Amino acid sequence: MTSVSTAPKIFLLLTFLFIVTPLQALAPSPYSPNTLFLTVYGDGNTLVEYSLAVDPTLPRVTVPLFCQIYSDMLITSNQSEPLDYQVVNGSIVIDTLGASGVDIIYTTPDLINKDGAVWTVSINSPISFSIRFPTEATIISLSSIPSSITTADNQYILTMKPGLQSASYSTGIVGTKEQAAIAINNAELAIQQARASAVSLPEADNWLARAKSAYNQGQYSEAEQSAVQARRLVEQAMSKITTTSTSTITTTTTTTTSSSANTIGTTQTTSASTPTPQNNDMLTLAPWLIAAAAVAVLLIILFRRRVGSTFAYKKEVRHVDAEALLRSRPQLRLEDREALQYLADSGGEAFETELREKFQLPKTTIWRQVRRLQREGLVEVRKIGGQNLIRIREDIGGR
Repeated sequence: MTSVSTAPKIFLLLTFLFIVTPLQALAPSPYSPNTLFLTVYGDGNTLVEYSLAVDPTLPRVTVPLFCQIYSDMLITSNQSEPLDYQVVNGSIVIDTLGASGVDIIYTTPDLINKDGAVWTVSINSPISFSIRFPTEATIISLSSIPSSITTADNQYILTMKPGLQSASYSTGIVGTKEQAAIAINNAELAIQQARASAVSLPEADNWLARAKSAYNQGQYSEAEQSAVQARRLVEQAMSKITTTSTSTITTTTTTTTSSSANTIGTTQTTSASTPTPQNNDMLTLAPWLIAAAAVAVLLIILFRRRVGSTFAYKKEVRHVDAEALLRSRPQLRLEDREALQYLADSGGEAFETELREKFQLPKTTIWRQVRRLQREGLVEVRKIGGQNLIRIREDIGGR
């Protein structure tokens, strides 16, 4: 009797699962990773720059962190607008506000371990990613063959495949037999690549010969230093060749463009001498021209309103004892102290754009400074005409 009464319930449950499960599989993911870039610093910290495409119809998304300990977190939309977030159970819950893209930036020490003179960076990435190593770093070992290896400003940049990846490296001169052998091998590879590009570097060859001689004599520190110098000479020479080639290409492109422009001008002049009926085309374009004009007028009105509301604001000039504030926060970074001093010199407040112009820094860097000063309880942020006004708090900075 019980089995008969429960049979319809079981049937309904199976039907529900049969319908809902495929729908869940077809449901779009709340986000998809676009790029991941790691910048490894010499002090063992890593700057994580993670770019995502998000579903603009969702009010928020949850993105796992690559670490437990983090600092200087900044999350912005694809329009460079800062977004609110919370970190819950190792994930970032981001209020996307209809954005279609999100950029996540933070610094963490969790991705790097050190064993003696050898550092190892490890990460489990859902996508291919790039790692920029510290200046003069020497790659010792890799968990897999990278997709690409490039150099910029004496820094290696490796592109790795998705999954759990690691790379070991050293900075400075280690002085071991193994490290000297690695440095010599790297120098040889660099010289071979230069020769493949028809570049002759006798000075680099001499340094490599010195390195091999020192290695055979058991002078591993000297061998490593000489091999590093050989590689540095190759990289400098290749960098100059790349810059020269780029300049040549740019000049050629400019000349070609000018010639094309002259040709086009001649063609247009010839065509103008032969009248053609254009009445039908003008009638077809008329509605589009009217719509474009209306949009332009609307944009001008909105722009004037925004600019007018911004410049109508009159700053409050206050006396701020910057020295007292700085003494009360000795742990502040140098750049944060300079920003606080500038705010004090500006009467206690300044727009974010003014900070960017003063220190010639990108928007994300300035915003991280402001967030750090906010966490210290030193400043507050107000919206004035669509811009961020940074003010030293009145309860601590005087009136």
